Amino acid sequence: MRSIYKVLFFIAVISLPLERVVIGTPVAYTAKTINSHILTECIRNGIIGHTNIIDSIIYVESRYKRDAVSHAGAVGVMQIMPIALREYNRVNKSGYGLSDLYKPDVNIRIGVWNYKRCYDKYDDLWLALFAYNAGMSRKWYASTYPGKVMARMNRD
Repeated sequence: MRSIYKVLFFIAVISLPLERVVIGTPVAYTAKTINSHILTECIRNGIIGHTNIIDSIIYVESRYKRDAVSHAGAVGVMQIMPIALREYNRVNKSGYGLSDLYKPDVNIRIGVWNYKRCYDKYDDLWLALFAYNAGMSRKWYASTYPGKVMARMNRD
């Protein structure tokens, strides 16, 4: 069983960009570390084919900066809102706090879980990206967000 994870990890790593290091952390979160977290959470959530999408979301949301905070209050590499954290804690019976969102492994865990919820609800990549960006319960507005993620994902 472990060998299949090694193969999946290799496939995912070669499909993700390797040029970055996450800024603002005392621990060296390299591309390999981030890719490992992405792969782990995509496997955990049953969306192994979405590793490149998650990587693109991270790039668009924060440029891999673990200490990124938006004007709306979203935090970390995947820009998790406090309401998404509360929902994750409620559903998964977890006890993560706001400060945990600055840890890329936790942020990616919650972000991938949130993305999967959006994808499962709408069964469409574009709609899932709209929902991830604006929230599933909010009214959506004209946004270039899905196009930015897709452009990053399809870059050469």
